[in-house]
This record gives sequence, C-alpha cells and structure tokens, in this order.
Amino acid sequence: MGLRNITATATDAANNVSASGKVLSVMIISEGDFSANNVLTPNGDGKNDYLIIKNLELYPNNSIRIFDRAGRLLFNVRGYNNDWDGSINGSPLAEDTYYYIIDYGNGVKPFKGFITIIRRK
Repeated sequence: MGLRNITATATDAANNVSASGKVLSVMIISEGDFSANNVLTPNGDGKNDYLIIKNLELYPNNSIRIFDRAGRLLFNVRGYNNDWDGSINGSPLAEDTYYYIIDYGNGVKPFKGFITIIRRK
C-alpha cells in the first residue's frame, strides 16, 4: 500500500463556493504491480543492460540489496534508480544467478527476486 498527500478541491457551482484541502490518498498495490527483468546481459546494446524494477519511481525511499548464492551481500543502496549493471565497484560480476530484495520504504511488502547475468560478446 502506498500513501500520498494530494490536494482535493470541491466546488458547489449552484452557490459559487469551493473549498480545498490536503487529503491522504491510499494506493492499493498488489504484488503483481512489481516485476523485474530476470536476465541481465550488460553488453551496452541497450537491451537488458540494467536491473529494472517496474513502478520503482513511485517509491523514492526504496532500497535494494543484492546477494550471491552463498548469501553474501554484494550491493546495497538506498534510492535505487534502475541503474545496476551487474558490477560491483566497477568490476563486473561473473555469470551466475544473484538474488535481490527491494524494500519500498513505506510498509509495502518487500519484493524478492533473482537476476541471472549472462555475458556474451
């Protein structure tokens, strides 16, 4: 569930009266609203070069953690912007499957998934 502040205005045209106020809007989001590519082929061709999480822009306080098969934390960032290219500190990771957890930062159930890196020339 996402929460947003919005301004609502009501108008009574018959009496020429209007009023505005802040309202807390609740967006009901299901797990199906979150998805990600599960193959990364970071070769610069513009296709599957980055781990892209659908609807992530709605959650600017998000964080992502990426782990290897042994459960070691490889990557951890707050405010992920769909820009991870399969490298850590500028060094490309080996072809393998990696696991991630996205925390949306607002009470939405964390999204878990995997990404397989394939390096082809």
